Amino acid sequence: MFHYDWALKLDPDNDALWADRGSFHSNSKDWSRAVHDFREALKRKPGDVDRTYDLGVALLAGKERADYVRVCRESWQKYEPGKLPLLLVWLVVLDADALESWDEALAVVDREMKAMPSSLPVLVARGMVLLRMKRYGEALAAFDQAENVRGEQYKKTGRYIEPLSVWAHASRAMTLQRLGRGEEAAKSLAFADKLGGSEGRSTNLRLWETLAGNLVLLREANQLISGGEKSKSIEKK
Repeated sequence: MFHYDWALKLDPDNDALWADRGSFHSNSKDWSRAVHDFREALKRKPGDVDRTYDLGVALLAGKERADYVRVCRESWQKYEPGKLPLLLVWLVVLDADALESWDEALAVVDREMKAMPSSLPVLVARGMVLLRMKRYGEALAAFDQAENVRGEQYKKTGRYIEPLSVWAHASRAMTLQRLGRGEEAAKSLAFADKLGGSEGRSTNLRLWETLAGNLVLLREANQLISGGEKSKSIEKK
């Protein structure tokens, strides 16, 4: 920590140093200090998508939901249709209220699907966007497709393929719950919890983003499933 403070005294306009110190604070779950540093990084590099992502994740992990939504919507409006980066999709899928309309988010993911039809992260992103759109049947199909692709990759290479992410399993659990399949939802959530990504302190500064996302999604999934909530309209027409 000391070396970040010292370096910033010497070079206070270095956005990368502010972002690195923000990552350090995030990795320690000191969200208020992380948010401060990511804001400082953005002041020095306005509109940077990586810094925007960092700030948004830290805000949501720190339960500053209104500010998170504001960051998502303001950053979304800066891009022309068709030019939105996938990283912003990963930011907005962390909360159902991040966007007023999810059509453009789905268009971004479908654009990536054309380029990388067997990409597990893109398939998971598609499922998460469809979950936020309340298109639960299609969301479940996307998560299942990702699992099938993972199985095919293992058969093809013979090498161990890591399980889908906590993000995928927590989102799948919420999808199943919304479809009224509570027992399956509980099993999917238990597996997400078992993966254990929401706790602990990583030695990799950049890994905090994944861990923070795990924390946010597991928090949402546990609340949804433990409360026994189910969508009144199971599938959006």
